[in-house]
Amino acid sequence: MFSGAQNLMFTGGSFVEQNNGMTGMQLLYHSMTQGATHDSGERFPPAKCHPDTRKAIVREIMAWITDVDRKEDVLWVNGPAGVGKSAIAQTLAELCQAAGQLGGSFFFSRTAPGRDHSRRLFATIAYQLSLVIPELGQLVDKIVAHDPSIVDKSPAIQLQKLIVEPIQSLCLNVLPTVVVIDGLDECLDESAQCHILQLIGSVFIDTRFPICFVVTSRPEPWIRDEVNLGQLSRVVRHLALEQTPDVDRDIHTLFRAGFLDILTSSKHRHTMSHATQPWPSDSVVDDLVFRASGQFIYAATVLKFVGDPHYRPIDRLRIVVETPTSTRSASNPFADLDSLYIQILSTSHDKTRTLDVLGTVLTMLTSSSDLYLEWAPHLDLLNIAEKLVDLDPGEAHLALRTIHSLVHIHEPDTLSAADNSEPLPPEDIQDYASDEPAVRFYHKSFSDFLCDATRSGTYFVDLSAIHLRITLACFQIMTNGLLQAPKRISYLAWGYATLHWTYHCKRSALSNEIIIALKLFDLFYGYIMTLDHKLTGGELHYIRKSMSPPKSKLFRLLRIKERISTDTMPNPNALSPEGMNAARKFMLSLGAQNDFVAWGYSRHLQAVAEWLKTAPDPPALLIAKLESASGSLREVSRRTRTANRIMKSSPIRVKT
Repeated sequence: MFSGAQNLMFTGGSFVEQNNGMTGMQLLYHSMTQGATHDSGERFPPAKCHPDTRKAIVREIMAWITDVDRKEDVLWVNGPAGVGKSAIAQTLAELCQAAGQLGGSFFFSRTAPGRDHSRRLFATIAYQLSLVIPELGQLVDKIVAHDPSIVDKSPAIQLQKLIVEPIQSLCLNVLPTVVVIDGLDECLDESAQCHILQLIGSVFIDTRFPICFVVTSRPEPWIRDEVNLGQLSRVVRHLALEQTPDVDRDIHTLFRAGFLDILTSSKHRHTMSHATQPWPSDSVVDDLVFRASGQFIYAATVLKFVGDPHYRPIDRLRIVVETPTSTRSASNPFADLDSLYIQILSTSHDKTRTLDVLGTVLTMLTSSSDLYLEWAPHLDLLNIAEKLVDLDPGEAHLALRTIHSLVHIHEPDTLSAADNSEPLPPEDIQDYASDEPAVRFYHKSFSDFLCDATRSGTYFVDLSAIHLRITLACFQIMTNGLLQAPKRISYLAWGYATLHWTYHCKRSALSNEIIIALKLFDLFYGYIMTLDHKLTGGELHYIRKSMSPPKSKLFRLLRIKERISTDTMPNPNALSPEGMNAARKFMLSLGAQNDFVAWGYSRHLQAVAEWLKTAPDPPALLIAKLESASGSLREVSRRTRTANRIMKSSPIRVKT
């Protein structure tokens, strides 16, 4: 019942929770997905509507929100990629916040760890609502303080216990309050997307609720079916963002405003001081509006590309205009956008290296979805990628140097750059970590383009090949251990490999190469190297003595760990106990090691075994090896917890 609990004070038949001195609201804050809110630093600067664009759409939605007599409680804003759904959601959130009507916001992103799933969706919204409605905040504070585990419960429980029940218990007299959920289709699991809609619909089954929801997404078939046929259908209003003359006018306005900013920017004062006015000409802007085909992302990408401070805007615009206009078809409505992506990628000095880095980053950004707890050091993602694809330090940054109009690259400050030379990870990761991701794709349409061979052609990124390459690199990093006097990045690469190799392995193409690598990899060693010194040699000796048969793999595993714990196991490639503990501590700081040790590794090994069973000729011996290791490690986890309880209540003396 109290596994992993700390600071519990028992008094008679009751207990008082101290929660490390934190209040319920503080616990909730630390559990929310902070980068998902409309005003988070991770998303800065966010895409939003120009003041002179999308005025009719925004006005219509704001009127719906403020209408106390509205018949619907949920507004589904849908449209294809690139039409500006996120910009509209951002603008709505800012306007509602200014009017005191924003209850909360959550912006999903498939390429942002923590924002690609729904596990903390309603906890994040509950925290924001608690700040907006003080009476609710008092209740939520008590609820979380009494049961801190509620932040790890299912989304359904979080919604019910942190939002619905507390609000229903209050007699609220508040302004019309809205919750904005953007990019629902970027939540990784289709079933999770539908489940979110089902949960929102359940709020309005029996009674009116003082909060309305605005949900934006692409009109994916499963989302459309849930909206039209599920219980949400009774309370939902549809708003489709379609191409109309207003859209072309808005894109024209966006181009003109953006080009004026470039023309008058101090960054271009030397290169643009003699530009012919008006710049660009009306005919050029009209041509760009035609190419945009109603996609605001096209306009935003062109402006970023032309406005790059390291180049002459006139030359960059000429590159765009001279790119042949593509023939649009029903099979590819993004033809001109694809041509723009290809033109920008062609400016790379090393196409192969750029695609390798882009593919590696894409797979790494989604790898945390396989873990219950995320572990992805934001600032070091590119540095870890260099280790995985065998690049020299700094090469990943160079590979993306010319495509900053497509991906945002965080430039590390002086402190974080100096940290790279430190021999050990920092004592407190929170003093080092940042909400700012190392790499952020400006729009999902670019990653869609890279992964679709029919659109990207020679710029196609084969994710299964990238996963294979990363898996083999992870095996090498874990097998070699941490070499003598490694740098901080070596620790992080080891931590990443340890936690994520199974994710990449399951997504690799089944081939002899991966099967041979799995056969050669020591599964137990990969697990052992993550274990810290919480267990003493005596505790391990007690567990080992209870095992049968004495020559089993589990027996040998515990014997090896016992020798590591007593520092009697020489390993020329392994780090000193002090250094390895520092590496573990770095992983443990974000909770990832707990996920790995407590059942996680066993579960991931079993998943790899199931993946191998899908091969045309399944390798029976290798599958048996994985399943055996999975079972043994599950038993280790169980017996370790048992030993902890026994040793703490009645320490056993053993000979050492």
